Amino acid sequence: MPWLGSCPWLLNIVLPVWLMALVGACATESGEDAGPATRQYEYRACDASERVGGFRLLLEQPGAGEPYTTFSGWVEDAVDPELLAESTMSIGDCSLMVGSNNFCDPKCSADERCDVDGQCVPKPVRQNAGLVQVEGMVDGPLSIEPREGRFNYEGRGFTTYPGFQEGARIDLWTEGGTLVPMAFVAEGVAELSVQESEVPLVEGEAAMVTWDPPAASGRTRMLVDLNVTLHGGTGPRIECDTEDDGSLEIAAELVGELLKVDYSGFPGITLKRQTSDAVEGPGGCVDLVVSSAIDRHPVQIEGLFSCSPSTGILCPDGMVCDLVRLQCYPE
Repeated sequence: MPWLGSCPWLLNIVLPVWLMALVGACATESGEDAGPATRQYEYRACDASERVGGFRLLLEQPGAGEPYTTFSGWVEDAVDPELLAESTMSIGDCSLMVGSNNFCDPKCSADERCDVDGQCVPKPVRQNAGLVQVEGMVDGPLSIEPREGRFNYEGRGFTTYPGFQEGARIDLWTEGGTLVPMAFVAEGVAELSVQESEVPLVEGEAAMVTWDPPAASGRTRMLVDLNVTLHGGTGPRIECDTEDDGSLEIAAELVGELLKVDYSGFPGITLKRQTSDAVEGPGGCVDLVVSSAIDRHPVQIEGLFSCSPSTGILCPDGMVCDLVRLQCYPE
């Protein structure tokens, strides 16, 4: 501001106002005064390589029993490098993901983690985010304290199902603790439903995944996680982040790569409709996700027979069950 040189007395007025505006702009990310955010909802998500924690409001639909609403959350001081996955192929909205293959020699101690460069780094530590306040739920405001010493948040079946209405504004903010206050805004989502009984996977063919779209389009995203090595396998999985419009095609090339590595009994696909907000915390990105999920929806693979003798699912004649992989093999 060179023009202030001739009027130095203006610095006493202009500079404080400019600094207040700058601080106000930064406060939309984190460090706001205690209380809900003033901004409007806009979909924002953490990149996995930067995420150090977050909070979850979930409409849970178990295979048996009544559905319920759950709340969970935690924040750490750094990203855990051993939890990161790597994409080896991407087509459209989907990617083939493989788990961390970090190697450290000598091995890291119990208080350390091995990073991608083969170096032992301190294990992330849970942080005390203080009291969590939530507004926008069907049964009214919530106040949730962290578990003492562990600094995680959890609750199940604590509110009417569904705990929030589709499109309702949901505010979450933190107070006290050792972290700067954080404030998030998301929206309630419609309960997720599917019509098909299972998703067929055939090598050389694209896989079609369908679900019932929400009444209001463009406010939510659909996350799809296809895992065919849930029991005793170590193969890759397919992750998709797509429009919540009722259908997704997973490319034949991705399906082929997935099936040629490995698969085991009871493969499944998880679908999650969500809204999301993210802010920059002291150690990385922190998010709020409001979602409805269907976990491990059945997947059919030609030639695969799943088994679970303890629940009465037996192998065909001439086959025996591998109790680790829950998969039938010829005798």
